Amino acid sequence: DIPVSCVIRSASIPSLEKARLGMLNFFDYEDLGRQHGADPESNEYWELFRLYVRAQLHMRCTHILLPPGRPVYENGHLAGFDFTAAQRAGRIAAEMLEDALRSSGIRAMVTSRAKSPSRLKIKVTQRNEKRETPYKNMSEIYADIADLSGVRVSLYFPGDRAKADRVINNLFMVAETKKFPVQSKQPSYNKRFSGYWATHYRASMKEDSLDKSRIKYAPVRLEIQVASVLMHAWSEVEHDLVYKPLQGTLSDEELAILDELNGLVLSGEIALERLQAAGNERIQSKNTSFNNQYDLAAYLYNYLSTRYKRMDIEPRMGNVELLLRLMGRLKIANAKELEPILKSTKLVNDKRTISEQLSDQII
Repeated sequence: DIPVSCVIRSASIPSLEKARLGMLNFFDYEDLGRQHGADPESNEYWELFRLYVRAQLHMRCTHILLPPGRPVYENGHLAGFDFTAAQRAGRIAAEMLEDALRSSGIRAMVTSRAKSPSRLKIKVTQRNEKRETPYKNMSEIYADIADLSGVRVSLYFPGDRAKADRVINNLFMVAETKKFPVQSKQPSYNKRFSGYWATHYRASMKEDSLDKSRIKYAPVRLEIQVASVLMHAWSEVEHDLVYKPLQGTLSDEELAILDELNGLVLSGEIALERLQAAGNERIQSKNTSFNNQYDLAAYLYNYLSTRYKRMDIEPRMGNVELLLRLMGRLKIANAKELEPILKSTKLVNDKRTISEQLSDQII
C-alpha cells in the first residue's frame, strides 16, 4: 500500500475580464481535416475549426496559433507561400472598419494589404539570424510575425484617435495595443523631433460581424495602424529609407532631412487639430444645419464632453449616419431642434450607443 494524503484549499477562478494568466494550446490544423474527413477549403472544415476554438476558449485559453500561409512548390522546390486568406481577411476588415468609422462620423481613409512574399522573405531571414534557435517550421514563423495582414487607418484629424480607438475595440477582438513613439534604443542620429506618432492594434474579426461566407476569415490575425494622414505619409518614406534601405545606410544629412520633415508633419498635425476645433465651433451655433454625419458627430461629441464626465458616460457614437437620415425625415436639421431631444434622453448607464438612444427617443 502507498499512503496518500490530500489537502483541499479554497480557490476561485476569476472572471474573463479579471483574468491575468496567459494560456496557450496547440492543435494540428491539417490533422483536424484528416481526422474528420473534411476538406480544408470547405465550410464543414471551418465549422469544425470554430468548434475547436470554442473548446480552447472554454478552457480559458488566451492565445491560439493560427494556420500559416500555404507553401507553394514548383518542380519539387519551395517557391513561396500562398497568403490568399490573409489578403482576403485584410480587405474584409478594411471594409468593415471604413463603414464603422464613416457611420460614426470619423473622417479617415482605410486601406489594406498583405505582406508581399519578397518583403516577408527578407523579414523572416533577418529575424532568423537574430534568433537563438532558428525557425523549425511555418507555425513558428507565423506566430512570430503579426503583420501578415495589415489595415491602415489614415485620420484626417489627429484629434480623432480616441474616437477611432473606441470604434476598433467595439468592432474587433483586440489582443494587444501598442502606442508610439516608443524609444527602445538610442537612435544613431541625434533627432530633434519625436518621430512616429500612431497606435497599432493586433486584432481579429468577430464572428458575429461576418456573414456565413466570410466567417472562415475570423481567425486571421490583423495589424491595424492608426495615425494621421500626414504621419502615415512621412512614416512610409522614413520606414523604407531607414529600416529597409536598398542602397546602404543613410548619411547624417539624409537623416537630418527626414527629421526636419517629421517636424513639419508634427506642425501640420497641430494645424489640423486647430482646423477641426474651428469647424466644431462653427457647428455649435444653434442655427447651423448638420450637412453630414461628420457635422452631427462633432456636435454630439462636444455636447457630451462639456456636460458629462468620462466616468459617467462612454461616448460610443454608433451609426450617426442612420441617425441623421431619421432626423432628416422628421425635419430636425440643427442644434436648436436637436437639443430638446438630447436633454430629454437619459444618456447615463445605458448600454445602447448614443445614436440608438437618440433614435429611440425621437421615435
